[in-house]
Amino acid sequence: MQPELVLPFFEKKPGLCVASAVLEYVEITKKLRGKDTEELFVSTMKPFKAVSSQTIGHWVKSLLGKAGVDTEKFTAYSTRHAAVSAAHKRGMDISIIRRSAGWTESSQTFFKFYNRPIAASEEQFAKVVLNL
Repeated sequence: MQPELVLPFFEKKPGLCVASAVLEYVEITKKLRGKDTEELFVSTMKPFKAVSSQTIGHWVKSLLGKAGVDTEKFTAYSTRHAAVSAAHKRGMDISIIRRSAGWTESSQTFFKFYNRPIAASEEQFAKVVLNL
């Protein structure tokens, strides 16, 4: 079971609000979803069903490339590394990081594999992603 993802609303800049975008996506894809579809991402081509993790990985890799990220060096999975590393760097308690990542309280996964320096600054990443 995946941990619950909480997305706060970014009311100061609605065009950058991920929570609003997700709600809009769910509304737009409502007609494509079967009664039993609980997954967030569904295909937009027949048969309309939940997409695989591999498909999501391809989507993320494509977006990383469009954002100017070297996709030979960084993969879709690199976003997980970047997210937990940035959270830790900003002082997030390790127990919250573990819960958010779906790891047990005693897990050493973060310290073994994720506690590494981030290649680019957060400011550089934001400028590229937001096309500033």
